[in-house]
Amino acid sequence: MISSSPGDVKPMLAAVAERALKLCDAGQSTIVLVEGESLRCVAAFGGTRTLEEGELMPLSRGSVAGRAVIEGVSFQVADLAEAAEDEFPVGRELQRRVGHHTALAVPLMREDRAIGAIQLWRMETRAFTDKQVALVKTFADQAAIAIENVRLFNATKEALEQQTAVAEILRVISSSPTDVQPVLDAIAERAERLCDASAASIFLTDGETLRHAVSTQVVADEAATVGTLPISRDWVSGRALLERKTIHIPDMLTEAAEYPISYDLAKRFGHRAVLVTPLYREGHPVGTIMLRRQVVRAFTEREVTLLKTFGDQAAIALENVRLFNETKEALEQQRASGEVLAAISSSIADTAPVFE
Repeated sequence: MISSSPGDVKPMLAAVAERALKLCDAGQSTIVLVEGESLRCVAAFGGTRTLEEGELMPLSRGSVAGRAVIEGVSFQVADLAEAAEDEFPVGRELQRRVGHHTALAVPLMREDRAIGAIQLWRMETRAFTDKQVALVKTFADQAAIAIENVRLFNATKEALEQQTAVAEILRVISSSPTDVQPVLDAIAERAERLCDASAASIFLTDGETLRHAVSTQVVADEAATVGTLPISRDWVSGRALLERKTIHIPDMLTEAAEYPISYDLAKRFGHRAVLVTPLYREGHPVGTIMLRRQVVRAFTEREVTLLKTFGDQAAIALENVRLFNETKEALEQQRASGEVLAAISSSIADTAPVFE
């Protein structure tokens, strides 16, 4: 199961929970993983369950699984109904709700740190044998290995996708020395896809305003309909440019007082999470990149870093086009001056060709 699911740990965890339940003659089995200050149930088997898949419980010493994770050792309670109220308050509450008695929790260890636990329950008071506990520890070791394998696989895959995207954008930059639009289109598309956003937009500075340059979701998207907005602190892109920093808002509908323009746009078009990074080249503001999600879900640190990388590439492309066009203009001016001088030298007695 581990070898056949290198990028998805759920099938393997489900298999572990099911086989642990059967081989250890338990009534219920669950696997929980650490998620911040909580434990999330990711697999569950058995009859009446103490936890359902997706359900959260606090990461504390008040539950058998919580204590196993915090202390990094296995715990077995012969009868939770007889346990002291102050020793396992969360476990006692679950016992009263479901009716199980014997509980076993074995931590999933990775690099001397618990990342979750396997839990087994019996409705009757009957302790798990040493052989059964040892078997659950073996399953826990396998689960920890599988989780680490998936993490490494996905991290490698993400790194490769990012490097590929950066290389593709560099190729577009080199193939479009006079036109920045293909570069901005490529950056917006890849930023949206690799940062798991619902839409991406790029705005460019135009005097005292920010002008919309590209958006990945033109239909029913505010970027395509707003056009230009003033560079002000009343909306996220304006403030990011003024303060020269990346701004991340997990839920724009809670920011009415801080960003009134962005709040109105969020209400109008339905997006919630917003991430904006400013584009600067040699200290001069040139624009912003904005990502949006239609749900309240914060962007990760990796996604923020990736957007900054795309922002650097966009700024480089804009500067390249500016320098190319300036060089081209200077060359045209020099050529024009040379042609006038040639006309002067060849028309000593007639000024008409020179004025023409």
